[in-house]
Amino acid sequence: MRRILFGAFGGVVRAGFDEVLRDQRVEVLRSDESNNLVEELLDGLPDVVVLDLERDGTAELTERLVREFPGVKVVVCSSLRPLMRVYPPFHYGESYEVPLDPDAIRSVLRG
Repeated sequence: MRRILFGAFGGVVRAGFDEVLRDQRVEVLRSDESNNLVEELLDGLPDVVVLDLERDGTAELTERLVREFPGVKVVVCSSLRPLMRVYPPFHYGESYEVPLDPDAIRSVLRG
C-alpha cells in the first residue's frame, strides 16, 4: 500500500483528492499546516508527497525534498490550472508535467 502525504490544500481541493483516491490502495496522510512538512515526512515515511504549486515557498520546499529525500516522489499540483509537475524518485530535480485529471492523478500517485 502506498503512503501519500498531502501538504496544505484548501478543503475543496482535499475533497477532490479524497474522491479521486477512493477505492485506491493508498494510505492518505494529511499535513498539519502548523507543523513542519519535513518533520511529518520523517514521521510518516510516505512514498509520495503532494504539494500545492500556488502556495508560497512550494518551489523551495520541492527543491529541498528532491535533494534531501531522493527516494520520495514529489507531485506539485496547481490549484489554478489543470496541471501537475511530477518529480520521480531518484531523478534529482528532473521533472515532467502532465494534465491534472482524475485518471492522471490515480496513475501518478499509484505508480
